[in-house]
Order: sequence, then C-alpha cells, then structure tokens
Amino acid sequence: MSLTTSERNIRVARSSRASVEASRLDELPKMSKPERTPQPDRTSSKDHFGGTPKPTRETRVLPETSPAAKLQRWKLKVRRSTFSPAQRPLVFLFLFLLIFLPSASTATLTPAAPQTLTETLTETRITRTVFEYVMQISVTNSDTKTARGVLSTVTSTSPRTTIVEGSVSFGSIAPGLAAAGADTFTLRHDRTVPFDPAVLQWVFVKVPADPTVAAPSSPTMLTSATVTGTTDPGAGIEIVGGAQTITGTSHATTGVFNLSVPLQTNRLNPLFVTAFNPAGRSAPVPAAVLQDAQPPSLFIDFPKNGDQLTNDTIVVGRRVGDMLSGYQGLTVSVNGQPATVNVGIGNNGTFERSAVPLVLGSNTITATATDINGNAITLPPITVHRIPITGPRMIALSGDMQKAPCTPASRNPSSSK
Repeated sequence: MSLTTSERNIRVARSSRASVEASRLDELPKMSKPERTPQPDRTSSKDHFGGTPKPTRETRVLPETSPAAKLQRWKLKVRRSTFSPAQRPLVFLFLFLLIFLPSASTATLTPAAPQTLTETLTETRITRTVFEYVMQISVTNSDTKTARGVLSTVTSTSPRTTIVEGSVSFGSIAPGLAAAGADTFTLRHDRTVPFDPAVLQWVFVKVPADPTVAAPSSPTMLTSATVTGTTDPGAGIEIVGGAQTITGTSHATTGVFNLSVPLQTNRLNPLFVTAFNPAGRSAPVPAAVLQDAQPPSLFIDFPKNGDQLTNDTIVVGRRVGDMLSGYQGLTVSVNGQPATVNVGIGNNGTFERSAVPLVLGSNTITATATDINGNAITLPPITVHRIPITGPRMIALSGDMQKAPCTPASRNPSSSK
C-alpha cells in the first residue's frame, strides 16, 4: 500500500514525539525511600524452633526492591498504556495505596506481663490489610508448688484483632521456672490500626490439686452421705462409687465443696472424689462409707419356749451377730436388763444374761439386739413355766456360777445335798 506524502509526515512526527517522551521519562528524578530491614525467610519448611509451621494460604515474602522503585515501574507502564491524562492521577493514587499501605504501620505483638511471646513464627497476608500471625508464648510459674498440666486460652477485646486458634498447653512447670508452650496460637490483625497488646486477655488453668476430703460419717443407716472437702477454687468435683455419680463445683473463692451422695444400701460404698477442669483431672481420693440399714441377727438357744423349770433363776443366751457394722459393737437386753455380749466375727457373736428371775407359774422372756447405727431386732417373747418341786431333790448349796482356769483347784468347791 502506498502512502501519500502527508500520511508519511504524520507517522514520522508521531514516532519522534514518542521518542522524546521516553527520553524525558528517563530524565525524571528517581523516588527514593529507605530500604526495609531484610526479613528472615518465612517460607522455610522449618520454623525457628525446629518444628513445622502451621499451613497458611500465602506466606508473605518481602520484595527485594523498595516500594518506590516498584511504583516507578508502574508509572512508566501507566504512561505507556491507553489511560487518558485525566485518568492517570487516579490510577497513580490507587497504586500508591496498594504498595505503601500494608507497610504503613508495624505490629509489635507482645502481650502484657508476666507472659512474654518468644517469637513470631510465621506471618501470612490474608487480605490487603489483614495479616495472620502464628506465635509462641512462654509463662513463668510464680507459685511455690509445681503447676501440673498448665493450659492457657487467649481472647481479644478488639474487633481489629481476632483469635483464630487460642489454646496453648504447657505441661507441668516447676516453681519459679518458665516454660514455652508445647504448641502455638494464631491471631489476625488489621494493620490499618496499631496493635495494642492490652486487647489480648489470657486465662491460665492448671490441673486442680488433689482434693482434701473430710471423713464422712460411717457406718450410717441414712440413705445418703455428705462429702465435704477443699480443692482449687472453681474446680469441678466428681464423686463415684455410690448409688450414682455426683458432680458439683467447689466454691469460687475458698475451694470448699459439700455434696450429698446417695448410697447403695446395706453394703460398703467405696467413694472416690476427683477434682477436674479443662486442664485435666486430679488423682481420685477415697472416702468409703458403710451403709447399714439392717438389724442384727438374734437367737435364744436356752431356755426353749414352753420349758418347765423348777429354778427360781435361769441363764438366757446364746447367739447374736451383724454382718455389716457388728464388729463396731452390739448390745443385747433380756427383759430390759443388759446382757454380756461377745460380738465375734460376722454372725458368730454370743450373748448371755445370768440370774433372770422366775416366779411360780408362767414367765415371759424377751430379748432385743441393737447395732451401733440404732438398727434393732426384738424376738417374739418366749414363755417358760416354773413349777414347784415335789419329792426328793438335789439342792445346790454353794459353788455355782464360778469361773477359773481348769488346772488349779476351785477355792469354793461345789456342794449339794
């Protein structure tokens, strides 16, 4: 295609003007800005503590050149683009905000004493102004006792700082020593505003101390027992071994707890008291309670019901026992008078009441046994008859009811006629 002389002149003029504009751009003064301090490589597969950082969507890598140089390159591209002279200032403003605003403020992520952050492990850009930080914290045990199973949680009071993962465990920490968290916590911060460490609210909990339990009343004939003790304030309390599991909470200030536990009837209830909280559980503390609501067993072996006797007094006895609380004591009365009791083992105890008076004719004999809880049994009355003596008979004169070892001679030998 052939060009006319006027068209050829127009093209030459346009080419010359483009060359002049390019040479003027090269003569423009370069924008300078202090270089950023070189940042450590945050894209490594290992963190500063030898562990593997948590996965992130985009690990921020700081540019090797300054933001001013980057802006200069974009200016040249914009001038060579199709943007009109009226549109270019708006484009320049947008580029300036895009390049400089994320680094306009820095966040010093250090929470309030006594907790101290050891290091920011990773930094991830989420949006144009929001960054995500994976961090590690250390804590000092200022108590005089070892803190077991320490667990911390963090919350934020600022909408500009949000917690992504705020639970950190420490294990056990000896008195006066510091320990770094076994894991990390993650937060996001909008860097359009300065970071304020005071917005981070830390709560530390440890495995509660083993409860101190007061011995409950045992044995008891009641269907429930009251378990009282102390542990860390506000700790949960769990009691097992009774008729059902009971849970409660110790006092928020004093740590005292007082719980009623239903008991399994007529048996030993091996109760175990445990304190717990989000950090873990204490060792179980035993507190056994014997529930005894059944009366003792009681039998009169002599005399028999309906016996006919000639004596003016008799000895009443023989068996008594209690499988549950009998070993702690039993009482037996015969016609309202106390008998001598040997509790024995289980149901193998004995009782004896001497010199029970008899009158001529019918005599009623009653016996009652009671255990230490007040459980009592009264036998149905038996009747014996005293009849007058007729015809020849043998009368004891002395020596009756003596007790002595078998080998030596009796001081008062028995005699009769």
